[in-house]
Amino acid sequence: MRGYRIKDRQALLGSSVAGDVELWRVSAEPRPDLLITVAHIGRGKWGPRDRYERVRKQSYSVELVLGGSGVMDINGERHELKPRDMVLMHPDDTCIYWTGDQGRWDKAFISLYPSSLAPLIQALALDRVWHVHLHAADARRARQLFAEMLRRARQRGEDMERAISVGAYELLVILAGAVHRVRGAEHVSPPIRRAIDEAMAPRSTVRSVSDMASVAGTTREAFSKMFHRQMGVAPHEWLTRARMEQAAALLRTTIKPIHQIAEEIGYEDQFHFSRVFRRFAGVSPRKYREQCRRREQASLRL
Repeated sequence: MRGYRIKDRQALLGSSVAGDVELWRVSAEPRPDLLITVAHIGRGKWGPRDRYERVRKQSYSVELVLGGSGVMDINGERHELKPRDMVLMHPDDTCIYWTGDQGRWDKAFISLYPSSLAPLIQALALDRVWHVHLHAADARRARQLFAEMLRRARQRGEDMERAISVGAYELLVILAGAVHRVRGAEHVSPPIRRAIDEAMAPRSTVRSVSDMASVAGTTREAFSKMFHRQMGVAPHEWLTRARMEQAAALLRTTIKPIHQIAEEIGYEDQFHFSRVFRRFAGVSPRKYREQCRRREQASLRL
C-alpha cells in the first residue's frame, strides 16, 4: 500500500476475493448509534481469469463499476455489468461473478451489517433491487463518495466510522433514485407519467399529492392507490424524496442560499426544510454542502 498514510495496519485486510487490491475494516461490529454500519470497504482490479462465489453472506454489499466489464449471476439471474452500473447484494443472496469480455473489471465496494438496515432498504424500495445503471451525474457522485470513504478508511480518523456511514447512506439514496426513475420510465401509466414529469420539471409548481392528482386528471384518493400500485411507494413519500433529491442537486451544484433552495422546491419554512433534509441525507443542508465541496476538492482518484 505504498503512498498511503496508514495509522492502523490491522485495519488493512487481506482479501480472499480474486482481484481485490484493497480491503479495509471499518467497524468490527454493528453500532447502534449509526443508521448504517459499514463492515468493510475496498477496491477491485480484476483480470481475465478472476472469479468469485458469494454464498449467502449475512451482509448487504454495494458495488460500483468504475471500468472494464463484469458478469454477475445473482440467484440464477445473469447481469452484464459496465461502467456506471451499481449492484446491491442482499443477505442470503447467492452470487457468482467474473470478469467480462474486456479482460478487466475495476470496481469499488462496501459491505454493510444487516442489523437494523432492512427497514431502510424497504423504505427506499430496494428490497427487490439488484442492478441499476446510473445517470452520469449520479455515477460521478457515487465515485466521489467511494473516493472519500476510501480516503477516510486509509487515514483512520476519529470520526471515520460515522463519516463512512453517511456516505453509505447517500449511496443507497442514489441507488433508490435511479430505481424510481427506471420504474417511472418503463412501468407506469400515462397519467402517472404526466404527474411525475410535472413534479420533476424545473421550477415545478407541483407541491402536493393533490397537485399530482390534478395533473393526472383524477381524484387524490384514486391517484394515491394507482401510484402506490405502480410505483411501489406512497406518492407522498415519493414526492418528498424527489424534492430532497432536487435540493441535494442544488446544494451540490450552486451557491444559492439555503433559504432560496427551500423556496424553490416548495418549502416556505427553511427550518422545516432542514429537518426533512436531515432525515433524507443524515446531515443538515449546510453540512451536506460542505461535505460535497470537500469531496470536489479532494485530489484522490480511484
